Amino acid sequence: MEKILVQVRAVEDTTYEVVVGNDLFATVAADLAGGLVPQVNRYVIITDETVDSYWGPELLSFLRGQRLKTDWLTFPEGEVSKTRKTKQKLEDALAKLNCGRDTCVIALGGGVVTDLAGFVAATYQRGIPYVNIPTTLLGAADASIGGKTGVDTDLGKNQIGAFHYPKRVYIDTSTWQTLPEEQIRNGLAETIKHAVIADAIFFEYLENHAIELGREGAVDPEILLHLAITNVRIKQSVVQDDPLEQGKRAILNFGHTLGHALEILSGYAILHGAAVAIGMVFAARLGEHLGHTTPGTAQRLKQLLQQVGLPVDLPGSVQSEELIDCMLRDKKNRNQEIRLVFAANTGTIFSRGGSFSHPVDPDVLRSFLHF
Repeated sequence: MEKILVQVRAVEDTTYEVVVGNDLFATVAADLAGGLVPQVNRYVIITDETVDSYWGPELLSFLRGQRLKTDWLTFPEGEVSKTRKTKQKLEDALAKLNCGRDTCVIALGGGVVTDLAGFVAATYQRGIPYVNIPTTLLGAADASIGGKTGVDTDLGKNQIGAFHYPKRVYIDTSTWQTLPEEQIRNGLAETIKHAVIADAIFFEYLENHAIELGREGAVDPEILLHLAITNVRIKQSVVQDDPLEQGKRAILNFGHTLGHALEILSGYAILHGAAVAIGMVFAARLGEHLGHTTPGTAQRLKQLLQQVGLPVDLPGSVQSEELIDCMLRDKKNRNQEIRLVFAANTGTIFSRGGSFSHPVDPDVLRSFLHF
């Protein structure tokens, strides 16, 4: 028997910038024309049908105005489209366009779009570059930053995916003008999550502006810009230290274990932000019971979520055993144990022994699943 060592020292710098501002489409086009993504000769916008109706033609016009060869692909809106089937259709469409490895994908849309388009980019011809332009507060706060891409299956969210980092992220808050209020609230859940896990001052800011954020009608653009910038800074501080989710990055899953289960069981009728809001209150109450969370944290969190119009109670139709079964399939679990992330208080995460997620006995969960 002979052993031959294959030495591979592949070191890739995956550093990228996040640009936050208003009316950024001209900047996107100029940056791409200026060589932001080397060795690229064509671009393909991937977006959903709703976002395309608002912003697709405008972005396409700016890109073609810079003489960039650009095509675009669309798929139906919503989490129900974040599937292997949709991904296959997009990949087949790229192939029919004769797209090669000199193609750059431009993901224009919310978290579903950036997750799905990023995954297409990660695997098409073994990887092509992409740029993210999140058009929702939720997408800007969560999915567009950090390199996570993927699709859902019938058994769980984001069960199949890859880490693939964008070349740049453009958070254009002017694209949020067309969002329905429900989608603004959806993004506020992830914003509040960031404050809980990492920034007590930001949590107080959100409390001080809760009435305005929860009011019907347009939110002050300066407030939205502040939310966008602070979300990026918090997310950046976490993911750059743990790019492959081996440790501290787990804190971003606060409220998500129960939240993802609610989404799946509802057939995604419950939006991600609403599900995470319910999951955060549940985790805070359970954390107080277990001694991980400062008493009063759950009530303070619950009050803020309610003020901005987010739900905090489990739907009456949800059965405990269904939830637990679904939580047992969560990809964050280890050794077939349900693991939850707990806040120490509003601004700090609970950790023990260097771990940021903690096993919880299913019987303990059962006793807390109706609140």
